[in-house]
Amino acid sequence: MNAFDKVSALIDAAAKKKGVALRVGNAHYSYQWIDERVTRLCSALLAMPKKPSRVFCQLPNGWEALVCTLACLRVGIEVVPIPFYHSRTDIDKLHCSLVPDASISGKLNKKTGEYAVLFHCFYEEKIYPLDSLIADGSRTYELSPEESPHPLTLFTSGTTGTPKGVQFSADALIFNLLCWRDLLDLSSNSVLFTEQGCLLMLSSYFFGGELILPDNSHKHPVEDIEKSGCHYLTLIERHEPTACFMMPAGFMRIADALRNKQAGYSFIRKTKIWMTGGASLPRWVISVFREVTGSPILSGYGLTEIPLVASSSDALCLDNATGVGKPLKGIEVHIETAASGGVGEIWVKSPGACSGYITEGVVTPIAADFFATGDLGYFDDQGRLFIVGRKRQLLKNAEGKFVGLSEMEAMVDQHLAPNCGTIIFDQPSDNVQRPWCLVIVDKDQSLRKTRKLEVEVIPQLIQCIGSTFPELSQVGEYRYISGFPLNPAGKIDRYALVQEIFGFAGG
Repeated sequence: MNAFDKVSALIDAAAKKKGVALRVGNAHYSYQWIDERVTRLCSALLAMPKKPSRVFCQLPNGWEALVCTLACLRVGIEVVPIPFYHSRTDIDKLHCSLVPDASISGKLNKKTGEYAVLFHCFYEEKIYPLDSLIADGSRTYELSPEESPHPLTLFTSGTTGTPKGVQFSADALIFNLLCWRDLLDLSSNSVLFTEQGCLLMLSSYFFGGELILPDNSHKHPVEDIEKSGCHYLTLIERHEPTACFMMPAGFMRIADALRNKQAGYSFIRKTKIWMTGGASLPRWVISVFREVTGSPILSGYGLTEIPLVASSSDALCLDNATGVGKPLKGIEVHIETAASGGVGEIWVKSPGACSGYITEGVVTPIAADFFATGDLGYFDDQGRLFIVGRKRQLLKNAEGKFVGLSEMEAMVDQHLAPNCGTIIFDQPSDNVQRPWCLVIVDKDQSLRKTRKLEVEVIPQLIQCIGSTFPELSQVGEYRYISGFPLNPAGKIDRYALVQEIFGFAGG
């Protein structure tokens, strides 16, 4: 059985499952209901004058995103899931880079409030409403023997800010889905709550029971998270998930709600697996969850090119927020050119690694066995991996030890308050020192009027950073800002922040 047939077999097996596959808001959809629409869409795609080879899928949480992704995989079309909140400018850039044949996106009628999903076929210059493509329940289809060498391509802007596609083979896709299955203990009896994510959605559909998604239609998830702590807890109370995966911003909002109303959330102890990824969590969040839920938060490490590399399976992240545990089964991690303290660049070899990039229509294969991540880390004596930071942001402290940006931000949190300040770097003025700036969030301009902050706290913090990190210029600046620019994942967009503060895209 080739890789394409393996994906098809997973889709066919899921279609036979009973019960609810997906819940979004107050709506729910069974496995049978989903499969009927997948079958109809497969028939419609194969009936087109020319089957698309690559399709953008930019949709919010809902059955449409799942049906469209499954149908593309089933008929051998390369699907490119794109977070629906990306700007039109980003999509235009990505369109030029990946050159798709079609796109699937939603359109809101502001007058009527109706939301329609549209299939835009570029080579025909036609737009098909999704409802019309799946309306005929009598349609059947026969699979084409042609298969896509890359059934899934993930969007990334990379470190350069240039959108590109990261391509995965069917074997790599299946490996990553199996990793998610094992990490979150997905089975026919599992209930998974998550915010979004194509791989999580597919893994739950193939191997799990119910998938719970918040209804984020027409909303930017970063804005949604700002108001979602209690809403997420309401969904968790209603559906009692066995596992939850959220980005750090989601955990912070829930932790804040838990901290204020611990007595009212005893139900949360029923969820045994809590997992996050994308960035380290503040220690106060980890402590709140451990106190209220009795369970640690598992910290996953991965990147777009290799979605899963390692995961902590103990209280490691409470003792050290940079710990991500041991590499997953089947994945090799090597620390290249280890420097002082065993710190070096993290190289990864995984069956789930991408096979190449696509930029401006040109595919660039990745030939090396080990992928250089650009992240810096080290192993402790128990074989557990710790993330220090990005290679370009590595600093040496006064003791000669290499540390990352997270160490500096911990100092900022201690002097100010959690998540209200960060450090950015200008271009180096020489080979020794780097000018830097402390950026402080002051939404209503009240902080800058606080005399103690201006006269005592900030000068002490700047002095502390300068003395701890000789590599930095001893003269640090500080600026106030109404709010951090955020990337689509909800993390600080450092390139935009450096542009705003220093006037160009620095480091």
